[in-house]
Amino acid sequence: MRKILIDAYIEEKDTNGFTDSGLKSQQWTTVVEKFNEDAGCLKHVGKKPIQSQLDYMHKKWVIYHAMVCNSGWGWNKTDNRPEMLIKCF
Repeated sequence: MRKILIDAYIEEKDTNGFTDSGLKSQQWTTVVEKFNEDAGCLKHVGKKPIQSQLDYMHKKWVIYHAMVCNSGWGWNKTDNRPEMLIKCF
């Protein structure tokens, strides 16, 4: 479900972009409709729960990103093993 939500959000951002404060009201409507359609929800999920879930995932990502950047370690996708980070993304 989270992947569907993230994909709907990114698709709308890539298509129509952000304002200074994020998505516009009509863009949120599109994200909500896309999520409900792709997830096959029996009960319509509204804008507030979707925004809440995205906020939650963003907070978790911020914590993860800080831990990765401060640990000095990262993941080498080519060799599929941990490695020392020179610079954080």
